[in-house]
Amino acid sequence: MGIETNCCISLQSLPQFTLWTILKDTTLEEQENSSLKSIGQKITHNLHGLPLLAELIGRLLRQKLNEEHWRKVSENLDNPAFPSVKIICEYLTVPLKECLYYCSLFPYGYLFEKNKLMHMWMANFAYQEGVESMKETFFNELRNMSFL
Repeated sequence: MGIETNCCISLQSLPQFTLWTILKDTTLEEQENSSLKSIGQKITHNLHGLPLLAELIGRLLRQKLNEEHWRKVSENLDNPAFPSVKIICEYLTVPLKECLYYCSLFPYGYLFEKNKLMHMWMANFAYQEGVESMKETFFNELRNMSFL
């Protein structure tokens, strides 16, 4: 009398309206911007019904609430050659990319101590101006994009 493990649960992708709600809540909050809304609704068609992708792209869009940035992201999502995480990485600033690359030196599942990681960044990127004052911002941005 064991538990049968052959049963599968089929999950459907989320409808466009729900993806738009996630994207809007992640980016625009209470703002009403009709041009960004139309671009955002177009973007939801390329999210494959995935709520995590809607949230990640929303965080990317939130960085700049202007039409040019949103259109560029939308065009990249239209291109099937661009995996979604690669698109997000393309928009990281150079210091953020370097911090993320540094984290890739550690094994999968490694638990970072926030202050220790920020000190390691400072030690490795001391030649760059502003790293010390920006280390907290870098950490928070990477965490908000679900990279840490």
